[in-house]
Amino acid sequence: MSEKDYAPLSTACVRALHDKLYEKRKTAALEIEKMVKEFAVINNTSQIRRLLKVLGQDFALSQNPHARKGGLIGLAATAIALGKDTSNYTDELIKPILGCLSDQDLRVRYYACESLYNVVKVSRGAVLPHFAAIFNALSKIATDPDQHVKNASELLDRLLKDIVTESTCFDLEGFMPLLRERIYTKVTFARQFVISWISVLDMVPDIDLIFYLPEILDGLFRILGDTNLEVKKMCETTLSEFLRNIKSDPSRVNFPAMINILINHAQEKNDDLVQFIAITWIKEFVQLSGPAMLPYMSGIFTAVLPCLAYDTDARRTHLHYYHFEMSSAVVFFVPNFIFLNAVTDIKETATAVNFTLMKLIAVHGDESSARVNQIGYIPVNASTNQLDLPSVVDVLTQFIMHNSIQTKVAVLKWIHDLYTKLPDDMINHIDVLFPALQHTLSDEADQVVQQCLVVIAEVISSPVAKRSSPVNSEGATGKHTGCDTNPYYNKFLISLLQSFNTEKRLLDERGSFIISGNLEVTVDFLMEIDKLVQLIESPIFAYLRLDLLQVPCDKNLIRALYGLLMLLPQTDAFQTLKSRLSCIPSLHMHCEEKGGFSFGSVPECKRNIDFAKLLQHFIEVQEKYKEYKKMMRVKDLTYAEKELSNLEI
Repeated sequence: MSEKDYAPLSTACVRALHDKLYEKRKTAALEIEKMVKEFAVINNTSQIRRLLKVLGQDFALSQNPHARKGGLIGLAATAIALGKDTSNYTDELIKPILGCLSDQDLRVRYYACESLYNVVKVSRGAVLPHFAAIFNALSKIATDPDQHVKNASELLDRLLKDIVTESTCFDLEGFMPLLRERIYTKVTFARQFVISWISVLDMVPDIDLIFYLPEILDGLFRILGDTNLEVKKMCETTLSEFLRNIKSDPSRVNFPAMINILINHAQEKNDDLVQFIAITWIKEFVQLSGPAMLPYMSGIFTAVLPCLAYDTDARRTHLHYYHFEMSSAVVFFVPNFIFLNAVTDIKETATAVNFTLMKLIAVHGDESSARVNQIGYIPVNASTNQLDLPSVVDVLTQFIMHNSIQTKVAVLKWIHDLYTKLPDDMINHIDVLFPALQHTLSDEADQVVQQCLVVIAEVISSPVAKRSSPVNSEGATGKHTGCDTNPYYNKFLISLLQSFNTEKRLLDERGSFIISGNLEVTVDFLMEIDKLVQLIESPIFAYLRLDLLQVPCDKNLIRALYGLLMLLPQTDAFQTLKSRLSCIPSLHMHCEEKGGFSFGSVPECKRNIDFAKLLQHFIEVQEKYKEYKKMMRVKDLTYAEKELSNLEI
């Protein structure tokens, strides 16, 4: 190649730039710096551009690694000589250097970092139009195996962060596509690089990263799951700062765009910290956005309900061991409380989410009732924040079969709450839920069965069911007997009897528990029934016995007497009551309401009795009696312990 091919470089300068010795290349760089300053004084831009072309193409792209090093030091010298005028030549300066950052020769990569550092230092804000390209190259070189190259890249990285922080014209929108791509890297050092940049950008006052958070939130949670504790801690800190900003100004946050991301990561069972932070975010989202979360309740249930069953002690032991093993291999201290809190608080945070959702449903139920009262029905799509009840019911139906007692009880409480708050809507899903509820009666846990009975009691006595039911107490005849019959009452009883008939184990182990609900059948209780039977046989209750001859008969009275009979053991009282009930004419049990006759008139005193009030009084007395018995048990136990201690003395 002739001398004119390298013009305006001298032959000696060209030879020195090709030399393998750094000192000779440095001498050539000083000559280039002097030459460029002279060109700048006389504003000879054509010669400057010619020089940059020679350095950027003939040297930086040369097959000779020493020539590439010479071209890099020459480009740095040119930038230093140009000073503030470097902004007019950033393309010619930066692009050749970026190409060398991925060179196979580690020394070339090192000099590329050094050269770009000098260019950026001189150019400052003028390099921002090339920020995406520089960031892309730096994110790759952050994983360089050579420590010297990594050190040089870190110096360049810090300089670039200073420039971005002080700038007022950073193109965040143009940078986001690259950040979205790079945030999914699986390389630990690349993740550390990305997190550091997100943290810096979030601290810039003129940059609103919250607006773009939905685009990077998934990637952040993936980085949070990194095995490197330093990266984990950096990401946790960044997420905490984002959440703090969200809580300070929720009005600018797109909650719906992020909730599904959180739901997905809240189901991460292999990393307690990821799961804990995701559920914490869900809790804040529900509290801050309120009705905006109603369409996503089924997903939130999927994430939260299983967490109610966590054995925090077992998980704490496991995670403590994990922390010990990792901390012995990584020279970075992460406070142990971060992980212990994650284990301890997952269940508590999930419980808080569950409670907040119940309050949200209560408000939603009140609003729905208000709309019904106002216009007579709930309009479809009345609001964008509508509860997706079919998907909620579907999730609850699935989790009612969960292997955890806590989760199943929570699901049953939710079903009961929804029937209470949204009866008009829930009645449409009874055919889906009812079989699952019936199946749950055979659960091994008393707490689950008891809560299931509460739900079934609500379902079969639902006033909405009474109004909506096409089947009345007299079936297809259309005749009204004076009371609305919920069809699911009969369905439940028939199904329960069939279950008892086909599953002997269910009858033996659960029969008395299901049928009695919360009634404690004790010897004292049976003695009270015995006394009641004697009262019924006394003269003062003659009118009550005569009521058994009424046509139509008082079915409730007869059922009550037969109920007492079923509770009694086969004693004298049992035989007495049985003989009395056998005297009831069986024909009268099937008489129609009209056209019958009466053996006696109903006493006036009976017509004025407030049976509902009497029933409430009975329940209150029963509860007081239970409390009294409990108190007496505690007293007896205390006395026994005292006597035992005296014996030991």
